[in-house]
Amino acid sequence: MATQGITGKQIKADTVEGVDVNEATLRAPIVLITATGTTNISADTHHTVIANISNGNSATIGLPSVSSCQGKVFTIKRIGPGSVTVSAAGEDNIDMDDAWSLPDIGESVTIQSDGVSNWWVLNAYLPPPGP
Repeated sequence: MATQGITGKQIKADTVEGVDVNEATLRAPIVLITATGTTNISADTHHTVIANISNGNSATIGLPSVSSCQGKVFTIKRIGPGSVTVSAAGEDNIDMDDAWSLPDIGESVTIQSDGVSNWWVLNAYLPPPGP
């Protein structure tokens, strides 16, 4: 079966205008990262990245080139005590900078590629201060 675009179409009863929609292709992959050092993520296999880095350690989440994945959205969340930095590839930027830090447990950032040279921050979550 040929793949058909569904831009601007509403999905009803697992079909778009009578063409079956593979629901698995609509799901966003979630990946847990526990490795220290740099982990490069892929537009094909990652969407939500949960970083659980142990205390005293640090990790860098390396983004793919902006030009290779126009429109791609990633959400990266820190859940462990180790530090986490999101790093742009090459000359790319994240909201006009080369990296984005997640300094506190519970912080997350959602970014989207413009296909040219920037990952734009769509949302940054800062957890409320503790009691």
